[in-house]
Amino acid sequence: MAPLPPEVESFQIEASALRTRSRAPPKKWVGLGVLCTVAAVAALTPPVDSPDWDAARTALFGGGYQDQTAVNKLRILWELVTSDKTSGPFQSLGLGAVYRFLHKSYLRQTAETANDAMPTDPWRHSKYIHAVGAVGKAHFEWNENSAEYSGLFQKADHCMLRFSSAKTPSPHIAPGMGVKCLRDGVPSGNFVAMWQLDGYDAIPTSLSEDEKTCNYFAVPFSNHVANRNDLPASIRWAAYATFQRVDEAPGWVGLSSFAKDPQDATVKRFDMPRFPFALVFVPTAAAKALPCTKESLSQFAHVKPGMALYEVYAARQPFLDYTNPDVSPDLVHIGALKADSAFVPSKYGDGQLFFQHDFFATDQAYYPEWKGLETNDTFKANEGALVYAKHIKELRGEVALDLTQLPEVPEPLLA
Repeated sequence: MAPLPPEVESFQIEASALRTRSRAPPKKWVGLGVLCTVAAVAALTPPVDSPDWDAARTALFGGGYQDQTAVNKLRILWELVTSDKTSGPFQSLGLGAVYRFLHKSYLRQTAETANDAMPTDPWRHSKYIHAVGAVGKAHFEWNENSAEYSGLFQKADHCMLRFSSAKTPSPHIAPGMGVKCLRDGVPSGNFVAMWQLDGYDAIPTSLSEDEKTCNYFAVPFSNHVANRNDLPASIRWAAYATFQRVDEAPGWVGLSSFAKDPQDATVKRFDMPRFPFALVFVPTAAAKALPCTKESLSQFAHVKPGMALYEVYAARQPFLDYTNPDVSPDLVHIGALKADSAFVPSKYGDGQLFFQHDFFATDQAYYPEWKGLETNDTFKANEGALVYAKHIKELRGEVALDLTQLPEVPEPLLA
């Protein structure tokens, strides 16, 4: 590998200086007056980070980081990710989190921060959900069908994936992944994808209890997640409704930014990006066969460089006739997602690595015919990997996939 230029070596210095964050063990308080005092302090005090973390985060926000090539930015991030291969803690959704979630400016930062480090101004963010994960390098191998789309759908060779559970395993996980693809001289393209908002708590019923604690590749993912009618109230009316205050379709992460800028600076930028309505990630047979134990991230110890993790499908347009058995969505196979490294637990990945979320309203600005879907509660209750998975079986002639074990859509969701 060619040596890094001097301006990039400075980021390695920051990475080597990283230390794990320390947190004092929680104390039990008795008395209403003391409890209220502690609650106020917890609400108003941001998460405590060491000076080393602050230095690394500052480096990614300034110092010419965004001007670097995609190759150099991936090297910088990977150095930071691998500087400490231990996991951060699962975060408690305590009063401090509630206080932040009450502020729309805090929620909007997820969409408005175009950077690879966690936002700090005006709010310092912490991963209250998807808190602990495994990070690795990857790339997309697009086929000829992706040519109808722009930006990183043309070429995405320098990517980073972070797999995590949306909730603390209890014992079931809520599997999902963040996707970040680096670009020359401009911010990265990002989106997230997952199975269901409640993970494996309800579906599919075919998984064993052991698999529900650790198997990330048992089901397909999508950047659109259904707000199912049978979700627990804590998800459907609390978490979902909280984010709905700034994004009318918080379960649908947009793709417009991913499609706007190309990977290479020599390629023309698209002012009118072209992108599909949704993506569906179908795990390959090799990924589905990866063993796991009851430890939630154990499966990623077996991922090897060069392994194809997913076949990628694009849903070109919204699938509105999901209750009609004679109609199929406009799905097309557009490529594969392959690992380029081992996957590791990462203190930096858990504490500082940031994946920007595009609000669905941004996608609607380019495809105004999609407007109105965000207020269609029936459509929002069904849209996602579960509906698309059964129809992907019909495309088996495009690529050799074992899709026989994909879960069917439960009938109550189609009522």
